[in-house]
Amino acid sequence: MEGLDGWAVAMGETACRYLSRNDHDTIYQALCYDGSASAGWKLFICLLVLVAAGAGLWRLLQNA
Repeated sequence: MEGLDGWAVAMGETACRYLSRNDHDTIYQALCYDGSASAGWKLFICLLVLVAAGAGLWRLLQNA
């Protein structure tokens, strides 16, 4: 679990650094207001939701 946490923190740090340098203030405030660790976990959960939704849509389209 520590490895996954480290990966999420690194992903959050990278995302927050990118957003702060490229004038994406609204997205930066929404994603990074709790810090980079929280931002990484938010991105990780969003990735899981997108993968699950994509798999569900794929199955739906295959059965149609």
